[in-house]
Amino acid sequence: MNKAKDILRKWVVESSPSTEEVVKEVAQSLRGVDVVSYGPEQLPAGPEVESGALIVVEGRADVILLMKCGIKNVIALNGTKVPDTIIRLTKDKEVTAFLDGDRAGDLILKELQQVADIDYVARAPFGKEVEESTPKEVMRALRERVPINEAKPIAGTGYDRPERGYDRPPDRPERYERQDRGYGRGRYDRGGERGFGRDRDRGYDRPSYDRPGFERQPIPSTPEAPPPTPQLTKPNLPAPVFDVAKDLRGSLEGIVFDETGKELSKMPVSELAEKIPSIDNANVVLFDGVVTQRLLDIAVTKNIKYVIGDRVSDGAKRPPNVSVMTLTDLSSFGPA
Repeated sequence: MNKAKDILRKWVVESSPSTEEVVKEVAQSLRGVDVVSYGPEQLPAGPEVESGALIVVEGRADVILLMKCGIKNVIALNGTKVPDTIIRLTKDKEVTAFLDGDRAGDLILKELQQVADIDYVARAPFGKEVEESTPKEVMRALRERVPINEAKPIAGTGYDRPERGYDRPPDRPERYERQDRGYGRGRYDRGGERGFGRDRDRGYDRPSYDRPGFERQPIPSTPEAPPPTPQLTKPNLPAPVFDVAKDLRGSLEGIVFDETGKELSKMPVSELAEKIPSIDNANVVLFDGVVTQRLLDIAVTKNIKYVIGDRVSDGAKRPPNVSVMTLTDLSSFGPA
């Protein structure tokens, strides 16, 4: 029995890793892996981007943060325009879009809905970017993700950024008030003479501009203001288009009208490119989303005269026979 104990003790001593080896192995596991470049656009991604579900974030810093949290099936848009690689990856995977909790995240969400097949949406805490979130906030946001058809813009959730300062209580007087003192800086005294009372007490009078030999210099004329920016031409749109546009922002919906203002179809913005080609007599496409080049190409083939969205994609080329506007542009006009 004693011999067996000695053999076991010797085996434990020789086979157990040293403290240095344990620390080295733990540090190596925490170091993680490097960000890879994926697709022809060289998008920042984790090493497991092609395995199972996929998480789409906005930038490289977001990818690094998620990888530190142990999430490696992640890829970044690397810009506001959705790359073709992302569109291809989202066709056959369960995809979660993890976006910043601000207005920019809302705009990217709209564009993703139009061109990619997104299943779920997760948002960083309100007013924060994904890369600014703590690991705890990241995991909570991913647990609380919602289906794409239930996702609402941050701007439409009722939250507002806190304003700086505070409102003064009505019963509290202004801290600093102008008081009528017996002297004034640069004012006319009661006698009508020009000068500071303090200077006159010292026997000093400021020079009078009416003395002989003094010539008044002409005051240089103020340069003329530049001409105002030309206003947009008022579109010839039926009144129902203006009425619907007032409450459209934040709905993530699109409406197609004919030339008389009759509503032909209503759909989520993610279905516009798919359903517009089958709608006849379409004249106006009004939607709470991003005007993309793909949508403008469809408008040309369908002879649609007006395409009105929340904003216009930077790379979109405006066709000469299609009037492209934003909801903000439209709100500056009233019904014809």
